Amino acid sequence: MKFHLCVNYNRQDALDSASELIRWLHGEGIETEIDPDAYPYLETENVTQATTCKDNHLSIAFGGDGTVIRSIHRCHKYKTPILGVYFGQLGFMTQCDPAHVYGVINDYISGKLDIEERMMIEVDLYRQDKHIVTINCINEAAIHRDVLDHLISISVKVNGVHLTTYPADGIIAATPTGSTAYNLSCGGPLMDPAGNAIILSAICPHTLSARPLVLSPHSEIELSVSRKCNAVMNCDGLHRLHIAPGDIIKIRESKNRARIVKVRKDDFLLKLRSRLFWSLSPVKR
Repeated sequence: MKFHLCVNYNRQDALDSASELIRWLHGEGIETEIDPDAYPYLETENVTQATTCKDNHLSIAFGGDGTVIRSIHRCHKYKTPILGVYFGQLGFMTQCDPAHVYGVINDYISGKLDIEERMMIEVDLYRQDKHIVTINCINEAAIHRDVLDHLISISVKVNGVHLTTYPADGIIAATPTGSTAYNLSCGGPLMDPAGNAIILSAICPHTLSARPLVLSPHSEIELSVSRKCNAVMNCDGLHRLHIAPGDIIKIRESKNRARIVKVRKDDFLLKLRSRLFWSLSPVKR
């Protein structure tokens, strides 16, 4: 059995916890690989580094949601399950605290835990009718104005039908998992991450009619910047691309899925209540 570790190397507590787990895994006879970014910061005796999760039975991410996302980008092609260990702030994608990781791993090895499949989106960039790149996203693809530019005008087509043109700072196409990320800060709807849909939310739209839109996962979305401007596309905070005038961005449901180890029932609802402080009422009863 072989595990892959992806660690937030900017957090010493995450590095310490990962080092302890490595020693424990070796004691259990489990081979360990480490993401190259964290490799120089960890106890690496008898441990190799690997850029992907190929041939791994589990990927363990020590950090916040950003670390889990990085692990997903390494693993989704290989259908490797991912366990997020919570070191961060909101941590909607993490599944257990560091003190419980050993018991969770034993339960996973024993087959006691379910794997939740999360929808991803596929983003294709076209320039002058030439395909440039394909990126799979677990959270969102966001097109927004460059920091020194003015409002941009974004044309939106859905299934070949021109829907609208937003004058705005940008637009987000998010998955249900990404509904608690950038989409949340822009006033978009929250969705159960086990669901299937594509959410469109304008970023600071200069119109009162703009509303977040929840579309079928089978929708074909086409976005383009209608006038000359400096725009960028950010995919999951990991890929940043310049968008030139006339570029076309096509977004659809990906064939790939993120596979998340599910530790607790109703995990998403419990996190909404605790992480967004919904359990705290200003009204005394």
